[in-house]
Amino acid sequence: MFDLFEAVIGSDQDEPAILRKHLGFEGMLPVTWAAAGGVLFGGYAVAVLTLMERLSGAGLFVTAGALFVMGAAFGFVHGAVLAYLGRAPGMSHNEVLGALARAVLYSIPVLALTWAIAGWIALTVIAIYIERPLAYFGVAIGWILGLGVLVVALAFGSRGFRQALARWPDRVPGTVLVALGFAALVVTFFFDRPELWWTGREVGMPGPMILAGGVAFWLIGPLATLSFWMLRTLPNHPRELIGRTVTRGATGMAVGLVAGGVLGLLVHLTYGDYGVLPLALWTGSAVEAIAVGLNQGLLDEILLRLFIVTAVVWLAQRWRGTHVRGAVSLAILVAALLQTLLYFPSLLAIGFPDNGIALGYTTLALVIPGLVYGVLYWWRGLTSAVLAHAATVAVAALMAV
Repeated sequence: MFDLFEAVIGSDQDEPAILRKHLGFEGMLPVTWAAAGGVLFGGYAVAVLTLMERLSGAGLFVTAGALFVMGAAFGFVHGAVLAYLGRAPGMSHNEVLGALARAVLYSIPVLALTWAIAGWIALTVIAIYIERPLAYFGVAIGWILGLGVLVVALAFGSRGFRQALARWPDRVPGTVLVALGFAALVVTFFFDRPELWWTGREVGMPGPMILAGGVAFWLIGPLATLSFWMLRTLPNHPRELIGRTVTRGATGMAVGLVAGGVLGLLVHLTYGDYGVLPLALWTGSAVEAIAVGLNQGLLDEILLRLFIVTAVVWLAQRWRGTHVRGAVSLAILVAALLQTLLYFPSLLAIGFPDNGIALGYTTLALVIPGLVYGVLYWWRGLTSAVLAHAATVAVAALMAV
């Protein structure tokens, strides 16, 4: 399908086509993504939501306009990031920034045109209501032109994505982590819908999917990239640690499962009445609780072990010259304490009868598992730590059923 647009966007080796003469590929990508974002949010989303009666037709132009601006900004920012990461080989940072600056100016007339397209799409429900042939014709033209905008943006994005992956030295483990993180967020948001903090209302579909994609792209991706870079530049440590970080075979997985199972059993036998975090306050079914807990464990390990442990070791060795064992021990302790701090609001909400029980639960359910996960991460790999975390939650949750 993308070959159809080769004359527009040019190939990787050929000179740019006429449409790219002034902007270049790096400028055209954010422009087309801004147009696509505006059409997608201000056109298609409004049309679908009004047809489903999930969006009122009153003030349709205002709603469509606001969503168009939001979608255009959303698309431009993501397109600019992808253009920078997927820039042509040999292109300097200043050249990319110059192309992006020109893209801002070119976006103005392009968005003015696509606003008209999005407006016709948004009027779908009105066209159906008034039942006029001319209205049907205009809406149909809008839908066709909008689809063309989306396909062109997808063509540019596909090329930018391929070039970005080619420039990423850790694209295989990084892509795996981003994909797993996105899947974990989707499952978590499916059972535990996020809320709009200023209204207290749950976000309806496809809001959770968009939020999951944003967190995976903007948080998990950069954290994984930075963590792998730090691992690669660590002094006095083998470079193959990057591979071991993601997986180290069946032995590490087995060790993680056994260690996690023992931890989950201990938590249940000692503090079974309070459950295991993050499920201590869960009110849904056991299946939902386990699904949320397992995926939350994956996200915790990416943040706390892959990033925090790696960052503390890197800082301790590069800036302080600390011996590797001392740096690793400090990093594991810092990550475990940070994990306790992150779950401190949940600890307060549990409502322990006295401080002694609260301290014991915190130590056994958070601090000790955090230390174990850190040890497993550094010497057995991230997969081992993730499986240990998952086994802890699963065993404690299943024992409580």
